[in-house]
Amino acid sequence: MGAPPRPLSSAEAMSLQFPPPSALRTTR
Repeated sequence: MGAPPRPLSSAEAMSLQFPPPSALRTTR
């Protein structure tokens, strides 16, 4: 606790903008 928020890596940012196919399947 109390640790400064670390910046998102490129891979994490991509996963947030483009969710995995499994997440897309659940919305259908």
